[in-house]
Amino acid sequence: MNKQADIWRKKTEEAILVIDELLYGTKKDYDLEFQRVIVAVFETDENPYGFMPSGWEGVKGNAQEFENFLHTVHHAMVDDGDICFIKRRDSVYMMFIDRWETDKIQADMDKKYFNSTVEWEETTPTEFINSLS
Repeated sequence: MNKQADIWRKKTEEAILVIDELLYGTKKDYDLEFQRVIVAVFETDENPYGFMPSGWEGVKGNAQEFENFLHTVHHAMVDDGDICFIKRRDSVYMMFIDRWETDKIQADMDKKYFNSTVEWEETTPTEFINSLS
């Protein structure tokens, strides 16, 4: 076997163990909403370009990227609050932007919809989860 391939295999196996623990392991109360969000993202068959934060659409492509995404979501939801859930018409999006930074949210929505002025409203993680079902 190639030494580099062995390193990749080991890192992938380690990432899968971490992902499994984050998705399905026992959580403290403050982590339960985080866990419900990431399980919904992991288990959905929805097109990720329809709900994922800009630049994160391909994270389910390999274990290390998805593990990194899960840690980013955890940090945003549990530690610093730089996450929001936005509803536009019938779609709900996750964004790594503080919910109070409405100018950044508007800019991201305008970019996603080709510089049109997009009307949106803040929603809840529960509505985000339900939109992926």
